[in-house]
Amino acid sequence: MTYKIDLEGLLGKKDEEIGLLEGRLLAYTARISVLQSRLVTSLDTLDAVQNSHVQEIAAMSHKMERLMDQLRLYADVVKSAERERDDMRDAVHKLVEKVESFNDYQNWPRSHIYISSHTDPFPEKPFKQTTTSEDDELLLYAASIIDGLRRERNKERKAHTQSLALAEARVLAIEAQLSRREAELELCAAHVDRAGVTSELESELTNVRDEPMNSDQVISILDLTLARNKVLEVEIKSLFKRLEDARAASISNSSDITPNAGSLPGDRGRRNGSQQGIDTAALEERAPSQPIERDDVSRTNDRESFGDNHQIITDLDRQIRGLGDKINAFREERILLCQKVSRPVPIQPIDNDQTTGVGSRVLALENECNQLRQSEHVLRGELEATRASAAARETELLKEIARLKGAGNADQDETIHGPNLLDSSDGEESMELATPLLPISHMSVQSTSPTPSPPGSSSDLNSQPASPRSVTSLPIEPWTGSDVLSPATPDIPDVVLNDQLSPMTPPLHLVAELQRVETVMDGTQRQVASETALDGLADLIAELHG
Repeated sequence: MTYKIDLEGLLGKKDEEIGLLEGRLLAYTARISVLQSRLVTSLDTLDAVQNSHVQEIAAMSHKMERLMDQLRLYADVVKSAERERDDMRDAVHKLVEKVESFNDYQNWPRSHIYISSHTDPFPEKPFKQTTTSEDDELLLYAASIIDGLRRERNKERKAHTQSLALAEARVLAIEAQLSRREAELELCAAHVDRAGVTSELESELTNVRDEPMNSDQVISILDLTLARNKVLEVEIKSLFKRLEDARAASISNSSDITPNAGSLPGDRGRRNGSQQGIDTAALEERAPSQPIERDDVSRTNDRESFGDNHQIITDLDRQIRGLGDKINAFREERILLCQKVSRPVPIQPIDNDQTTGVGSRVLALENECNQLRQSEHVLRGELEATRASAAARETELLKEIARLKGAGNADQDETIHGPNLLDSSDGEESMELATPLLPISHMSVQSTSPTPSPPGSSSDLNSQPASPRSVTSLPIEPWTGSDVLSPATPDIPDVVLNDQLSPMTPPLHLVAELQRVETVMDGTQRQVASETALDGLADLIAELHG
């Protein structure tokens, strides 16, 4: 009996430890998911801040270069002014020296003859109209046109640099949004309510779900997440490849002529402008070049190169807009999934055709969770009924033990007073009880299915009559609901039968007890195997998150 009590105590402790470890595993899983989402958000914010910092540094460097150029220009102007000032100072010094050499300026020679006209009239020079050759005019006009084209080229280069920086910033922002979307889908697949994540993030860490997830559900969720991640990786790689091709084409053609600044990818107000309107605006800006008779072949080549560059920028803009539309569609799909998850879903059989999309898989997981919740409620009801029956059984046993104690005291009194030993039953009285006194087995709350009773544990004991010998009862303590989770103690009620059994055939109640112990040991081995599988699954989740 002591061995049986110790075994039950160890099994109770083992069940309690297994339940505690499962609760900790669920809490750590939820916490890891939340920490991963925070890490992704922090990395996105850090990337955006670094991008803005790099842009600010580039702008400041360009501004410093312009200021240094202006400073050098002003320094040259100051140096030329200083040289002129020195020349004027030297001339004034010479004049002062000449004046000082003649102290009385009244003694200077002067003219005393006054005439009304010149002695010899000035010869009138014939008016000659300055005419330049056509080559000189063409050279002057070409110089002005070249200067204007050079300024326009510099302007277009700056506009192209700005548009490229804007496109890169937008691509980085879209990548951050994709990472955020992936984290949100992972949390949604893990049955975390995303409606109040931003405001109730800390409260969700404490509200751990009561129902544990088995290994099959966790593996299905991981497979779904891996498949979604692979699809997103393929799409992102294809988009990056197309973007690199567009960048390489734009860089190779940027030396000829750059696109107009009015066709920036981020300018939403100018996206609807056609190629004809852009060419007209470019021709209006270059109105002074109309008198030049250029070759038709060169004009055609310039327009074709301009059209190619503009087509590349337009394709890049279209790809970026398509990526933005996909992200908006993902956001709408996430909202619909949150709404479907939040409202109750009727239990329906899952078809193979419904598992093709993300929404159908989430619905299937929700149906399985609802079925598990209902089965858990049913098992909890059965557990409560078993507890009630055990309490009633214990009350009956206490009453029977009290009655037997009273009968034993009466027998002792009769023995002391010397009663007649030869009665109608030939001096033998049966001490058979209405029900056998068996130890109350403690049930664990962590078990989700009732333990099957061993064959012959109750029927064989009820059919086997008790030996008509002395019965010794141990002190019994009342059973309460708080003892369910506590390990078994040596104070468990038990009945010790002082039977002299035959060594050839073991008693039936010992055989039933051995069968029950073997069943409990098998259940313990299955629980240890499930715990080992959960540990392996936890390691796999840690590797995936790492």
